[in-house]
Amino acid sequence: MVGRRQRTSNADLVLDRSPIALELASRDASNIRGAAESFLLASSVTDVVRVVQECHRNGTPFVARGAGTGLAAGAIPNHGGVVVSLMGMNQIREINP
Repeated sequence: MVGRRQRTSNADLVLDRSPIALELASRDASNIRGAAESFLLASSVTDVVRVVQECHRNGTPFVARGAGTGLAAGAIPNHGGVVVSLMGMNQIREINP
């Protein structure tokens, strides 16, 4: 569903292919522009694992992204693909020193 937010088969994972989401996911505070094809808002480690496994199976590039405040273009999807936002992961569940 291009241009809309939708829940994936995992109820907590939100897929957004709207023009505004892709535009925002394609740049960070450096203002360098990439080319995101999909934007996913993950809310758990399980979400991230599933997305990364699916990207690997399909040969789809992905970028993990925080708030997009970086100035070094580290969150920019230079080769297209999926931007996985980690902003929904806002709790520390375990610390393993």
